[in-house]
Amino acid sequence: MLKLWLVRHGMTEGNSHQRYIGVTDEPLCEEGRKLLEKFTYPAVQALFVSPLKRCRETASILFPKGEQRIVPLLAECDFGEFENKNYKELSDNPHYQEWIDSNGTLPFPGGESKEECADRNLKGFDEVLKACRDEGITEAALVVHGPFRRELFMSGMSETAAAIWSSWSFRTGMTQNDILLRSLPLQISNCKSNHALSPGNPSFYE
Repeated sequence: MLKLWLVRHGMTEGNSHQRYIGVTDEPLCEEGRKLLEKFTYPAVQALFVSPLKRCRETASILFPKGEQRIVPLLAECDFGEFENKNYKELSDNPHYQEWIDSNGTLPFPGGESKEECADRNLKGFDEVLKACRDEGITEAALVVHGPFRRELFMSGMSETAAAIWSSWSFRTGMTQNDILLRSLPLQISNCKSNHALSPGNPSFYE
């Protein structure tokens, strides 16, 4: 049995202002650091991390003795024109309104689509699984971004995720039943508006 702990990075300044923080490489804010310091996390044999600063800092706080193994494919989505802006700043942007009207199904203008991001992230996850198998690792942590965690837990509804699981099973003889996923509780952001559960809320994606 391979046990994988999925950890979402701590709060950044952009998160606190409900900005779309994707490829913007900003650090944790002070509040985010303090929140992380309240948690105790299990020791793991391997620590896999998104290359973005907020994930690397989170990993350093939660797993101070762990050697970080950077997985570039686990980086956050590129939000294109929406990057580092919140819904108020985008309210007059016609591309943003088109995207909202599509219920978040259109690609981010000048950036990635949700499907492209999910495909990339899941390929990164496949790299993690392969490393764990080849090195005999039985417990590891991944410090990543919100959409990736959701994609894994909704993998039964994703063709890309299903393909990853199928490929993994074919190559190793293991199935999803051999991999125990655990999502550790973390702060997410302070969502106080009616956007909190809509595609227009950046926290829906981060």
